[in-house]
Amino acid sequence: MSFKTLSRETDPNFTSNDVTSLAEDRNGDLWFGTADGLIESPAEGDLRHFGQSDGLPASSIVSVVAANDGSILVLTSGGIVSYDGSHFKAVDGHGSSVERLLGEADGSVILVSGESLLRYRDNKIQPLTLGASFSTSAPRGVALEQDGAMWLWTDHEVVASTEGKQYLWQVGRDLPGSRIQAVFVDRRGVAWVGTNRGLVAIPKVPQQPTPVPTPISALGANSILSLMEDGEGNLWIGTETSGLHTLRPQTLREQPALADDEVSCVTQTSDGSMWIGTRDDGLRRLRPGSSGSKLDRPTANAALTSPVILSLAPGLYGDVWAGTPDGLSHVEASGKSTRYTSSDGLPDDLVRSLLAARDGTLWVGTRHGLAHLQSGRFDTETPAHSMGSDLIGTLYESGEGDLWIGTLSGLSRRRAGVARTFTSADGLRSNLVTGIAEDNAHRLWVTTRDAGVFLFDGHSFAAISADRNATGILRRCGRHARLPLVARSTWRRPRFGGRTGSMCRTGRMPGEAWRLRCRGWHAQRGNRYKWDTVSLAHLGR
Repeated sequence: MSFKTLSRETDPNFTSNDVTSLAEDRNGDLWFGTADGLIESPAEGDLRHFGQSDGLPASSIVSVVAANDGSILVLTSGGIVSYDGSHFKAVDGHGSSVERLLGEADGSVILVSGESLLRYRDNKIQPLTLGASFSTSAPRGVALEQDGAMWLWTDHEVVASTEGKQYLWQVGRDLPGSRIQAVFVDRRGVAWVGTNRGLVAIPKVPQQPTPVPTPISALGANSILSLMEDGEGNLWIGTETSGLHTLRPQTLREQPALADDEVSCVTQTSDGSMWIGTRDDGLRRLRPGSSGSKLDRPTANAALTSPVILSLAPGLYGDVWAGTPDGLSHVEASGKSTRYTSSDGLPDDLVRSLLAARDGTLWVGTRHGLAHLQSGRFDTETPAHSMGSDLIGTLYESGEGDLWIGTLSGLSRRRAGVARTFTSADGLRSNLVTGIAEDNAHRLWVTTRDAGVFLFDGHSFAAISADRNATGILRRCGRHARLPLVARSTWRRPRFGGRTGSMCRTGRMPGEAWRLRCRGWHAQRGNRYKWDTVSLAHLGR
């Protein structure tokens, strides 16, 4: 696990290190409540501080939650207000004893008020009735999981109820310290409990016997005031005296059903499924679901142009395109497969790379030219169209819409219909480009087979690394990453640029098992690897 810290020592907008509450809105922006105002951390740009002069009834923030209507609810020592992006507005109808706000998965907000709970949804406040199995009084908060499990906590105990069973953890016996100050149940069902003497993690229930909490030793005995999980799966931790911390779990998992397969490429489709191409046994698909991910074979090998999968690209409707040595296959989510070969307009049957462009069209790289599939037909481009070579190795679409084409004889760029090829004369020490990616500043990074890494300044390339083994694709991954990763990928969120080559995908993924916005996959002969912005770990055969 790794930590990043924001505090008044690192940013002038943090006027207080007393971080009391955390939230993430539907745009991916983060919100921090402090003892001295509200702070917005946009996905792009600098932090912004809000105080009483901006419309807050008081500077001391108790809770911050993103509501289902897109607004931000803020509980201060002077009352509750909602922020619609431009103005703060008072929220009425809750009485005067609200102690805390809690966000739920459906976008509703729980108002903890004395010994009762209220629910705020669609601008309405209604009482929340707890199940009969709960005997705990004076609740400080509640969390409802999608599978029906309910977590309830007070100052001194945490209770979980599911499938008719109840589990109890108490401070001084199971939990550190003498007072529970924050609880958050993440998307995996793990409960994070912050006390006045540290942070622990309680595994998902039901389990027998009662799960034992695991202390997070990296935080020591810090007093934990607030907890939140963002869209990347990172846990944000607000403390009383040491500022804000982020905890990034690095989980490793192997797919036993693929243990004997040579995985050649991976991509993700719009329905959240992971499609896996193998060296000689066709396609597999890993579908996320409420009961866990399920691996299937979406189509028979005989329905493909070849069971040897060289490249993959996602379609628009849960479908996938697969490049093979004998042509191109289109596999629908239902498993129906259509085959395309040179007789259908491809310049060659050996499809080395694929790119699903943002306009919905498909670019196909072969050893005898580049094909563009649009409106149901293939248009072919060759070196006569100002490409360096007709042997296409990798494809990439930049955030500005430029098409970059790695060939045997240089790197070609198509911009607004005008093509240009970059070679060793433009700073590339090798004309054989193996990887292309773009960082958060829209700078292009390129790797070559035998001359290392290069950075494009808009006119020419400058060498970054003399490592002759750096033949992977550099990849910018995650809003908090500072440098690209050595990786190969097929798609990324528009915030970070565009799309690229044929191996794997990074991006937010629905479902518990596959949230990979800050992670990636790499497939190599006989092995599978999974990495994030911190480390690269071997998952085994």
